[in-house]
Amino acid sequence: MDIKQTVTDLAISCLDTDSIFLVDVKVSPADKGLIRVLLDGDNGVTIEDCSKLSRKLGNILEEEDLIEGSYTLEVSSAGVGQPLMMLRQYKKNVDRLLKVTTKEGQTIKGVLKEVTETGITLDTSKKKNKGTEETKSLIFDDINKAIVEISF
Repeated sequence: MDIKQTVTDLAISCLDTDSIFLVDVKVSPADKGLIRVLLDGDNGVTIEDCSKLSRKLGNILEEEDLIEGSYTLEVSSAGVGQPLMMLRQYKKNVDRLLKVTTKEGQTIKGVLKEVTETGITLDTSKKKNKGTEETKSLIFDDINKAIVEISF
């Protein structure tokens, strides 16, 4: 049995709102026994959202005895600093600063201006060059990692 796929399927079925979505499930080796479920939401994720899913998912895993041995179930939001993994995450971060690393190792910073099914467009112009917009379009296949940069 593929634990990651089982937990993924169960987690998706336990989500009771369309505004919260599953980003990833990470399963550590059996000796560590950690199952981490990462959520995101169109309007963010609350502690209550995480707790609710944790209770539902934990109950099913226990009742069905789906995982051998002891384990820890951790449900949390994808959080700041986590790479964007889904089209939906890109769309909710339009007009925010992204740091994108391409598969060729190039790093590009810019404000996310557009998201399509195949890629993104960043405004890479600097503040000191007001009035001149420079854009960079990237297809998802060329992106190794994209992280939202928090500016203070």
